[in-house]
Amino acid sequence: MQIDEDPSWQDPIIDYLTNGNLPTDKSEARKVQQKAARYYMLGNKLIRRSYSGPHLTCIKYPQTLEVLCKIHDCECGNHSGGRSLAQKALNIGYFWPTMRHDSAEYVKKCDRCQRYKPIPNLPAEVYHPQNCPWPFMQWAIDLVGPLLPAPVKKEMMIVATDYFTKWIEAEALSSTKEADVERFIWKNIICRFGCPHSLVTDNGSQFIGKQITAFFAKYKIKLHFSTPRYPQGNGQAEASNKIILDCLKKRLEGAEEK
Repeated sequence: MQIDEDPSWQDPIIDYLTNGNLPTDKSEARKVQQKAARYYMLGNKLIRRSYSGPHLTCIKYPQTLEVLCKIHDCECGNHSGGRSLAQKALNIGYFWPTMRHDSAEYVKKCDRCQRYKPIPNLPAEVYHPQNCPWPFMQWAIDLVGPLLPAPVKKEMMIVATDYFTKWIEAEALSSTKEADVERFIWKNIICRFGCPHSLVTDNGSQFIGKQITAFFAKYKIKLHFSTPRYPQGNGQAEASNKIILDCLKKRLEGAEEK
């Protein structure tokens, strides 16, 4: 973690905005003027203008460390990667110049992130064009588990991923009957995003029974099946499952899939 020294990066900008003072060096003075155009003072706080989100409160060490800790480690944190961690800090309204570097360094020093970080073993591939022309048209659905029991004996999890936006909907289940799958699709997909054009699943009995087939026919949802006993055939669902399980391992400290 980088530690700001006196004077901090904010001092020349604050001095210029409050008192109109500039460094004696013309080159440095011009840099301060250019930077100051992006900032303004609110009370005794330096605020950075933002045109695509909230205006950002400028902070420095040790407050930067506290912000990263809360976002990454605390109750609402999911041990995200360096780039994602920096973006989350921006989204909630904080800024400092070295936030991307500091976020990456913070993640490197996180014990859980290093122990449970997935190591890709597959070679790079050519990009495959997206076959969904608009959001929430096609979803991949899969079941994960059994997991360590949650309250009410919920040992399974159903995960749905939109092919276009990569948005994930997930819910813990105590059983995986057709009625449970139907309820999940109705509540988490249809009521939130509208009726999808198609769903991609494996050949599990929960997706091919009479009750669920009638449900799909009622809402004119097409069903596509991946190759039996070949998880990679439903690659979008498997990718989402890996992300969720990785986050669970980091949060639960050693709790692993059975």
